[in-house]
Amino acid sequence: MKEILIILNTFDLNHPVTRKTIEYLKKTDLFKTELFIADSGYENDEPYSKRIKAYMAYADGRPVVIIKSGVLVKDNDWLEKLINTSEASGASIVGCVGISENTRNKIYGYTLTDKAAHITIEDDGRDVLYVPAVTPGLVYIPRPEEIEIDEHFYGNMYVTDICVRAWSQGKKTAVSQALLSYGDSLLSESSLNEADIEHLRNKWCYYIKARLFLNEDIKTFCVS
Repeated sequence: MKEILIILNTFDLNHPVTRKTIEYLKKTDLFKTELFIADSGYENDEPYSKRIKAYMAYADGRPVVIIKSGVLVKDNDWLEKLINTSEASGASIVGCVGISENTRNKIYGYTLTDKAAHITIEDDGRDVLYVPAVTPGLVYIPRPEEIEIDEHFYGNMYVTDICVRAWSQGKKTAVSQALLSYGDSLLSESSLNEADIEHLRNKWCYYIKARLFLNEDIKTFCVS
């Protein structure tokens, strides 16, 4: 059995966007990894997080990488950088820096309000390591048995949910500062589902407002 499971979920394995993601992945040394490509089809209306949870069960305790179709990672050492960040930070969830297609700005992750609004954390000269929530395009989970995925998220907001849950349990989420991802790596207006926003708000409103930013590592990201 290979040491790390890489999960690539797509609605169409043959779509040019998916093929491009795979093309870049194969430029990496994947000798120790198993690439699991889940082609769920366009007609699948099952919550996205429910599918991801099922795929993660297949990992059987192995570290997991979840990559979105349409995400391009041009750094051949991307996997090593994720692992190194995880080991150095002790984080339970590690993301990377997403490049905004519109502004070309570097997005390190998201801070949150109690209304579940996501505010981008951009490059402002600070040394950013820990973030309230990582970008959803490329996520490394070294110990998946510690992560509980809520099956009721239809879009990528399940990543925010697992990040907030991690902080609530005394764990951390971090960003690999030297690793950039391109393409469909960020949350966007088109990818946000109002039901998901409401679900996240109902679950975490009080915690975000009263406790999340008591964590020393992320207190500077608190917004009023």
